[in-house]
Amino acid sequence: MSFYSIISISSNAHLGERFNIGLVCIDNNQAFFHFSEKKVKIVSKLFTKQSMHLIRSTMKSITRSVAAFNTSPKSNNELWEPSKEVRELSSSYFNYLSRYNNNLIQFSVPKQIDLVMDRVVFEKLFQKYIYREELFNNYIEVKTNDFEMLYPVFLSKAAEYVNINFKVTRDLISGLITPKKVDMLGKNGSFNMAHSINFNSSFQSLNHQLDSYMFLALSAEIAEDRKAACFLIGEEPEKNSKNHGVWQNVKDLKEVEYVPFDERDKIIEHFRKEGVSPIVEME
Repeated sequence: MSFYSIISISSNAHLGERFNIGLVCIDNNQAFFHFSEKKVKIVSKLFTKQSMHLIRSTMKSITRSVAAFNTSPKSNNELWEPSKEVRELSSSYFNYLSRYNNNLIQFSVPKQIDLVMDRVVFEKLFQKYIYREELFNNYIEVKTNDFEMLYPVFLSKAAEYVNINFKVTRDLISGLITPKKVDMLGKNGSFNMAHSINFNSSFQSLNHQLDSYMFLALSAEIAEDRKAACFLIGEEPEKNSKNHGVWQNVKDLKEVEYVPFDERDKIIEHFRKEGVSPIVEME
């Protein structure tokens, strides 16, 4: 069974002035989402810069959450919600969203349709209810190898065993001068941590990311504990670049285990087998 919800923005709530800019369609197997960049630009002059920033930020959040829905077990469907990170993706939840009104972004009451949802059906619905002249050259599709889309899903799975987006301070690692943030950190008597590095970032940014993580990995509390485990997640950058040389050096490090992004689940399996648990933040 499929249903859809129309996303609109309101420039004047008192006058009931609304513009339909996006559409979400969901069935039992997948979700579709698209918003009209062209239509948003047309009406943008009616909104403040702050409002436009919130609108675009919300569209990005929905994109990430629909991607999470399409790449996660369907027993744990999730979707963006204004006041929380993610919630169950369901018709009842969209009913809740339709009642939630921040006077800027609104969701219509979900409407059921007796059609098998696919890209063709979705585009026809979009042109009917959102923008007749919409071109779908930039159609938002989920790429299963897209780091930005899939990494939050991976972190949510790892949260059972480790703290995620954890700020490490001197209370935990005495040699730190300033706090350092790490994607995943837990203990089983010894520290277990994992972090992602964007090897396609600028050379300066790449060095900064690596220096920060390696400072933790080489700290006495971790480096001198043979049972500690440090993982570094990444993807191979463009060949014949400075970054590729750095990536190759990282793969050869003994202090950390390099894990290609498409093999990231082995880290969660390590946490599970080794009995790793989240660290309770210190007062």
